[in-house]
Order: sequence, then C-alpha cells, then structure tokens
Amino acid sequence: IQIIEKLNHKTIIGLIPAKIPRQFLGSIVENYYNQDITSFVIDFGGKSADANYTWMRGLFRLLNQYDLIEESFIYSINANEGKFTKNANEIPAKDFISVGFGMDILGLNHVRPNMPSETWKKIKKDRKENTYRRR
Repeated sequence: IQIIEKLNHKTIIGLIPAKIPRQFLGSIVENYYNQDITSFVIDFGGKSADANYTWMRGLFRLLNQYDLIEESFIYSINANEGKFTKNANEIPAKDFISVGFGMDILGLNHVRPNMPSETWKKIKKDRKENTYRRR
C-alpha cells in the first residue's frame, strides 16, 4: 500500500474470495477498512452467487458494520449463472436470473469447469481439426 501511494496513487481494490470461511471475513474486512480500501472484488470461484446465502449475508453485514455499503464499489467475478433443468415443463427463475446481492457489477466467469483431462484433450483436438480460419 505504501509503494502504491508513493508511485501512482491508484485506487486499491480488495479481493475477497468466496472460499474464505466466514470466521475470517471479519478480520479481512477490518484490515481493508483500516487501510481505507473501499472497493472490493468478490471471487465466487465458479459457484453461483446464491450458493451460500449465509456467507453473503455475513459479508454484507460486515460491510454495513464498517459503513462501507454506501461508499463501496463491489465487483464480482467467476459467479456461475446457474443451469437449466433438463426435460422440465417449467423453468424456475433462479435458473436463468443471476442474483446480484447488491453487487455493482457481475463480471464474467473465467473459471474452467471441472472435467476429466480426456475431455479437455478431445475439446482441444476438435478445435484444431474444426477450425474455420484459413492458414
């Protein structure tokens, strides 16, 4: 933080991985607050934003406790948008509407899905063989 303040005075954004257990959230948010960091990136790690309501509630309670809700910029990444139910006559709204939970921006999901290595090899092979670009 001291180096950034000396070099270019750019805004520092705090990273909060959703994989962090709730008991550590308090110390992380407090540390960011003490360093005057008010912007955050929440990395959902490929899981849906509504996969853990209690974690999200705890995080936003902490942000509210430190009066960071109104002045914060909260960006989320790697939030899974959900999956459609196959062979269903009705599709629940939660399957195609992403829950924002007060995020300012919901970023894209850059985490690759878990698949066997054979499947990834087949995908790479198919991409090489079925290219539409001229060489």
